[in-house]
Amino acid sequence: MILMSRLAGVLAHRGLWKQPEERNTLGAFEQAVEAGFGLEVDVRDHCGRLVVSHDPPSRSGLGLDALLRRTARRLVKTEL
Repeated sequence: MILMSRLAGVLAHRGLWKQPEERNTLGAFEQAVEAGFGLEVDVRDHCGRLVVSHDPPSRSGLGLDALLRRTARRLVKTEL
């Protein structure tokens, strides 16, 4: 799933992070959007719920619904 922001073509894969444990967190995605980056996220089904996870999730992760609620209003809809 690709969500674009002000810097069209510049994507933050797994958010804007410095330490590996920050990847795919709500804070990392919010920082990326605030910095003007688009987002590239991996979405998987986990126990009947859509979660943001690069690898098969072994525990409940960030829900796609939560990510969209917190970032969608700041993203610009872009046709690819």
